[in-house]
Amino acid sequence: MTRTVYQNGDVLTAEAVNAIGFPIPDGEDFIGRGPKVIDDYLDDAPTQIKSRFYGFYDRLRVSHNAGLTLNYIGGSVLLSTGVVVAITAGTITVPNNATSYIFVNSAGAIATAPTLPNESFPMAVVTTAGGTLSGSVVDLRDKLIDRVQPSTVPSSIQTGMGMEWWGSTLPSGGWLWQDGTEYDIATYPALDAVLGPTFRTTAGKFRVPDRRGRVGVGAGTGTGLTARTVGQTLGAETHQLNTTEMPTHGHGVSGDSHTHGITDNGHGHTPVDPGHLHSIYANTIDGDFNARGETDAFLSKNGVGITGEDTGAKGYITANASGNQLVGTSTTGITIATARTNIAINAASTGITISSQGGGAAHNNMQPSIVCNYVIKT
Repeated sequence: MTRTVYQNGDVLTAEAVNAIGFPIPDGEDFIGRGPKVIDDYLDDAPTQIKSRFYGFYDRLRVSHNAGLTLNYIGGSVLLSTGVVVAITAGTITVPNNATSYIFVNSAGAIATAPTLPNESFPMAVVTTAGGTLSGSVVDLRDKLIDRVQPSTVPSSIQTGMGMEWWGSTLPSGGWLWQDGTEYDIATYPALDAVLGPTFRTTAGKFRVPDRRGRVGVGAGTGTGLTARTVGQTLGAETHQLNTTEMPTHGHGVSGDSHTHGITDNGHGHTPVDPGHLHSIYANTIDGDFNARGETDAFLSKNGVGITGEDTGAKGYITANASGNQLVGTSTTGITIATARTNIAINAASTGITISSQGGGAAHNNMQPSIVCNYVIKT
């Protein structure tokens, strides 16, 4: 609609008068409409909407100062602990030839890092090159609102927690690979505080755990368990057995039959002969049936007669009743010479060999596994 231009003498209708009395600042150019209201038309008093709006909108706004230095306006932020932190205006320096985020960290301080922590209030992101800003400051305050978590909303994933990750790139929201990489403590102060001195390297730096090729083992002690500490590494993918670790086993034996020659020089033996007696056939009892105290002569036996008393009982005796020996003791006269055997067994080679077993190589010491990535929360 074309704006009506009144001339002298034209009729001014009530509709036109009412439209002029209640204009609409929408930029349309006709009766009752006019240009939109701009900041210059608004009141600058602190109690008016202009000042109040910009006081809210400009909080923590980042702008370029010079070189690698950026300015930021102060403001207040509610931390996850429930504490409200008042931040005063200031400056911050970012690295050269890099992309850097500027944010309020979980401790309520202004910080910069190559990635944006999950628990933060994002302020801006900038890229630098040649010692100055490359492009403009990208304002993030109205892109990601209040990433500092309220105290009433606890985080289910805390800084320092790790997990399996099956993607080839890091998940969003403040994660790092568990690959042993070294970082500045100032970049990830919360993670350094959780990991502690065990993972600190040089001054101002720490290293994340390296889970590549390793499984986790619970730290601590227990009955029948070896004491383990956080960060300790142990174990090997392969192992070569030593003799004390080998099970009891046998070896095959290859042996040819063989004989031994014998040398024998001959020998003799000397017997021991204590002597012996011969009995005679004589009277043992006289005619009065008394044991004879004497034996006078041999008697007949088997048709052979010998003179002497031939009365009483008869028998073979070696001594009379008085105990007198009737026949002298005699020896056989037999001797056997004492001698050693002189037998010798000649030495001979056995021809026995023991077969070797095994190859001496290390064996696989790994459990059945599937490979994935491991990440840790910053």
